[in-house]
Formats: sequence, structure tokens, C-alpha cells
Amino acid sequence: MKLLLLEDHEAIRETVIRYIHEINPYIDVVEADNVEDADQAIKKTKITYAICDLELTVGCNINPIEALYRERIPYMVYSSHVNKSLIKELEAKKVRCYVSKQSDMKEFRMGLQALFNDTSHYCPIVMKTQHANVGWEETGRLRLSKSEKKVVELLSKGQTREEVAANLKLELTTINNHVFRAREANNCSNVSELIRRYHFWTPE
Repeated sequence: MKLLLLEDHEAIRETVIRYIHEINPYIDVVEADNVEDADQAIKKTKITYAICDLELTVGCNINPIEALYRERIPYMVYSSHVNKSLIKELEAKKVRCYVSKQSDMKEFRMGLQALFNDTSHYCPIVMKTQHANVGWEETGRLRLSKSEKKVVELLSKGQTREEVAANLKLELTTINNHVFRAREANNCSNVSELIRRYHFWTPE
């Protein structure tokens, strides 16, 4: 059996692997610290299970989840990223286990055991969030016009607004208006949040 572990923090990978081998010492862990390597592992390796973080610094974080869903590979999300919008998206992608990194390791172990036993497990933090009355939109898919998307895409690659204006051959005022409308339409409190959500959902 092979388990794909997508996590970009080495210390967390080491801890997760230790827990995996305590439960099943015969599982071969395929490590990936970025989305591209995870996607390649899913394509080229016969993966039995997967554990994915959703707060990677490079690549579209949702891509591996969609690939696992297409390949019908059981997976667990182990991430600090928890909100109602994201839970809804992951449920549509048949997430089996969802454990917040803010939970204790007992919850992580329960999630692992559920994953290996073909059952489901959501930690209390995820359950509480799922049933909260307030809808969290902080990681919801962005609604952008074509023009807004072009602007946000370049900003997400580290360009300044002035550079975006030059590259798109637009006035700086127009760029600012696109950014403002994109933020307003998606309830983003600042540009950093707008870029984070774009980066989360959108392939490079």
C-alpha cells in the first residue's frame, strides 16, 4: 500500500509518518511538499490513500483533491484551513476524514484509523464549523470578471499594480477599479485575502 502525504513542512511530515507507521508499519509513504509533485505521484504511482494539507505556499491547493476524487482514492485533509465554504467543497469531493491541525494528535490518530478502516471522521473543530450559523466565505471560490481575473492573476504572481497596468496596457486607475470591484464582489477585506483565495482555487 502507498500513501501520498502532501505537506510542505518537514517537521509535520515526520510526525505524520511516525503516526502512520504506528498504526500500519507496512504502508509506503510517498512524500510531496508541493502540488506539482503530488499531482505527478497521483498520475504515476498506484496510491491507496492520501493525506493533504490545504495551506501550501506554491500551486493550486485544490488540484490534488480534485485528482484524488477523480481517481476515487480515499483521502484525509489535515490542515489549519477550516471554514464552511471549504467543508462544503470537500464534501462534494468525497473527503473521508477532515482534521484541523489545531486539534490534538488523538484526533489525528482517529482520523488515520478511520481512513484506513474505510469510515469517516471529522474532528470537533470541523464539526462545530460545519454546523455554525454564520457562513464563512474566507476560502470560497472567487467570482471574477475576465478583466478582474487577468489583473488578480498578475498580482498573484508578485507584480505591482503599476507593472500590471503596463503589462495589460491599462491605466493604473483602471487596475485599481478592477481590484476594488473584485474585493467588493467577494467580501475580501484586503488584497492579500483576494490573492490568497485566487491562489487557493486557481491553477498556475
